[in-house]
Amino acid sequence: MDYEVYGDGIIHVKSQLKRGGARWGALPKFGLTMILPQRYKLVHWMGRGPFENYPDRNRAAFVGIHHRFVQDMVVPYIRPQEQGNRTDVHWVVLADSTGTGVLVQGIERPFQFSALPFSDEDLQSPVRTLGQRNDLNRHYSDLVPRPAVYLDIDAVQMGLGGDDSWWTRPHPQYRLLEKSYTYEFYLMPYFPQRFP
Repeated sequence: MDYEVYGDGIIHVKSQLKRGGARWGALPKFGLTMILPQRYKLVHWMGRGPFENYPDRNRAAFVGIHHRFVQDMVVPYIRPQEQGNRTDVHWVVLADSTGTGVLVQGIERPFQFSALPFSDEDLQSPVRTLGQRNDLNRHYSDLVPRPAVYLDIDAVQMGLGGDDSWWTRPHPQYRLLEKSYTYEFYLMPYFPQRFP
């Protein structure tokens, strides 16, 4: 990872993953996570939306400028799981009630993002009840929102698959099998007069 910090507060982030010679399966996704204060609850983006979408499930989500609250980015699936992704994103802003916040702008190509009050671990880890694992009976109502916003900025994410059942893998073009991935973006302070 390379970070180039400019005097005006803009940060140029470049991230690269090289797998090397080891045998690896498909990656679920490649990206970065930022943890922001809870006050950054307003989400504005230019990309596909307004509802969640994934690389193999995004044709009904049109590219445009969309607005949501973080709490509205959550999808209350019965069982907690990966959720809230948006694809073909050119920029995303997370702002507080004054309109001040953080802007992420893609460089050269669109990216994907999600902004949730849950970490990836919250959505994937089993709930422990009285010291016992409770994987199969875990429900959305078991999740407790954190006092933070988890912003995932992803270069790529695999598709959902499930063409004929939920166990069907994504098509090859939606699986992450490459030897290396690279992406870059600008991270900058956001003030209302600087809206892209």
